[in-house]
Amino acid sequence: MKKLFLFVMLFVSITLSATDVIVLTNSTRVDAKILEVSSTEIKYRKANSPDGPVFVLRVSEISAIIYENGEVQSFNQPAQNNRAVNQGRRESYQNTQNEQSNNEPAREPKERKIHFNPQPSDNYWFAFTLGYVMRKNQMSEDGMSAKGSFLLGRQNHSTPAMRFGMTMNPTFKYGIGLRTGLFLEYSREKVSGEYDYILDFEDVDATITANDITLSIPLQISYRYEIIKDLSVMFYTGPIFDFGAYQNVHLNGYVDGRGNTDYKSGNLYGKKYFDKYVGFNCLWGIGAAVQWKRLRLDLGGDFGIRNKGIDYEYDDDVSIKWNKPFYITLSLML
Repeated sequence: MKKLFLFVMLFVSITLSATDVIVLTNSTRVDAKILEVSSTEIKYRKANSPDGPVFVLRVSEISAIIYENGEVQSFNQPAQNNRAVNQGRRESYQNTQNEQSNNEPAREPKERKIHFNPQPSDNYWFAFTLGYVMRKNQMSEDGMSAKGSFLLGRQNHSTPAMRFGMTMNPTFKYGIGLRTGLFLEYSREKVSGEYDYILDFEDVDATITANDITLSIPLQISYRYEIIKDLSVMFYTGPIFDFGAYQNVHLNGYVDGRGNTDYKSGNLYGKKYFDKYVGFNCLWGIGAAVQWKRLRLDLGGDFGIRNKGIDYEYDDDVSIKWNKPFYITLSLML
């Protein structure tokens, strides 16, 4: 009767607590949320941590499960004709353990954690982005190859660009996600006096200013790992598609043989000046990010994989690749 009374009180307390309870073979109770029950083991989360790690217990360690709806599932019940023998074995084992442990507290069975990367707790996936981009080009002609700035082709220089727009980065199960968005990149480069062009074209003694507007769309696979709550790291890679919207060059002090001292190119992405100088470019990018709450810092680089094959109107064949070897951006997650 005493055991029956204790069992009834246990049943009532669990029903009122609205959680599942695992009763171990040593009478220890574990408040839990049952996730899966099989013939060999059960998987559960602790009741006070419903979004925490998943634990596993072997069925041989469990006496019963009392579900929050009052249903009871029993385990390891011996046959009726062996019940007395097994009860005697359990009492003998408990007496031996008590003698060995003296007054030591009872130890709970070891719990095995399942290590995997669950979906991040916040999963912000939309952000406003602002940052800096370094732009360069790699040009080759008649077996010669050199690198220079993106707009004016200055040797050992780069063209600075400002990037702003929106990032979309939903994260799915196990931290796998998709990184995309729409960025506008504005580049400007200015030089006065003679300078060395990357393929040693004739130097121009003038003040030259160039501007460029490009739309950039990444389509990349990402992996995000939440180290602790509110702090995670992310890695991503995949293609980027750039669409040149407008580019021009302005020369002040330039003499073209007709006495003109000022020259404006118009939109270079048209076919007025170069047969194939089009704005579309395909790159392959790789990057990493650190996110703290709603702020994310990205570092990476994008490298051209499309030979643009520019043919100048005076029949010099030039191949060129546009690269972004470095960028750094700051995003506000929403």
